[in-house]
Amino acid sequence: MLNAFSTECPWPCPLQLQLPHYYDLMVSHANWPSGKTIIETLDMFQWEVTISLVDGKYYIIEGWKTLISQILINEPFFIIFDYEKGSNITMYICPKTRFFVDSIMYYGKLFVSDGQNAQVLPEGFLRNCNYKFLYELDITLTFPKAPEPYTWKVHISRVGTGYRFTDGWNLVLQDLDLYDGMLMLISNTGPIDFDLRCFLDDGLEYFMEQPQKKPDPPEIVFIESDSSEHGMEDVALNDQENEVGVVNVDEHGDMFDEMEVFEEAANDEAVGETAEAAVGDQHEEAVGEQHELAEIEVNVDVNTNTDDEWEEIDEDYHLSCEITVSKRLRFPADFARTANFTKDQPIDLLTNAGDVFPTVIRKELSEGKPRFTVSRWDKFVQANGIQRGSNCLLLYYPHDSELVVIHDGE
Repeated sequence: MLNAFSTECPWPCPLQLQLPHYYDLMVSHANWPSGKTIIETLDMFQWEVTISLVDGKYYIIEGWKTLISQILINEPFFIIFDYEKGSNITMYICPKTRFFVDSIMYYGKLFVSDGQNAQVLPEGFLRNCNYKFLYELDITLTFPKAPEPYTWKVHISRVGTGYRFTDGWNLVLQDLDLYDGMLMLISNTGPIDFDLRCFLDDGLEYFMEQPQKKPDPPEIVFIESDSSEHGMEDVALNDQENEVGVVNVDEHGDMFDEMEVFEEAANDEAVGETAEAAVGDQHEEAVGEQHELAEIEVNVDVNTNTDDEWEEIDEDYHLSCEITVSKRLRFPADFARTANFTKDQPIDLLTNAGDVFPTVIRKELSEGKPRFTVSRWDKFVQANGIQRGSNCLLLYYPHDSELVVIHDGE
């Protein structure tokens, strides 16, 4: 972070700062302690500002005389927090597009604009949402520099102690941050997660008036096949260990629930075979023969240490699992950024803790059925891909336009 309140000139003049991957921030023709400065990004957007010395502190004054408190450089975005007499806070984000997008949450209203025309989220948006479950919302934004108005399909869900926005264009991850009584929407336009979490566990309720609670949705069920081979017990993520909730999607995309209660068997192998068969039959009945569920094989290194250090193991950890999917976990069709996985196809995966990391998808045919293998790709994946408490990988399965949840067995 660059401090704009230094008592000395923070930069030599002229200066070119290299922003990671995407931008150069160029500051030239500066005349300290005051003078005009041109800031230019790689997409040729030029921003003329004035540098002034006020009470022993340096301020960057924009064209409409707004005091800017600080400049934050965080890949891949150039972000400016500014305020005027402390009355409000605006976050300007300069993505690879040519227009600014700023978001303001002020006195319970969220404004989204390109720096010229503001759009307000629908009335009652905060009051009527229970963010502990997925919530879908269509927001129509009109930007002067866009060729036409477009609808922003937003999915809101609870991630850890934070609240995540996922839009419907290109794997844009967005979070909500509670800051001094203001709720700010952090927006980016790429696959890198700008990770901000609510300071309060239920921070959104700060703005809600009589929030409407929704009934608990059906649980997603993870059934491991042949788990005895790996020395693990079968896993069913339910409130009760002997109940398995099966969620199916019919041919029209509507969700319906069926509950199958499996009595506790004498051993784990019997439970695994019974649950696996039931889940498989119900899935085939729901989606039809033309949408056969592919066998998903996950190859990951397992952390066997008790601390945060990672340990390499000689053999890959293999897990095959039958999967049921829920409509509430549906993601847009371009989630994977490609509709056709080829061999050694790079892709970004998302853990249930909100971690985004690159990996490689390998598509093979096994007995005439497609099989996708997810493998570690580089050191970044090894260090940050699957963290303690993150026992799910989320993978878009293009044939069904569904979000497939792969459980790693921990």
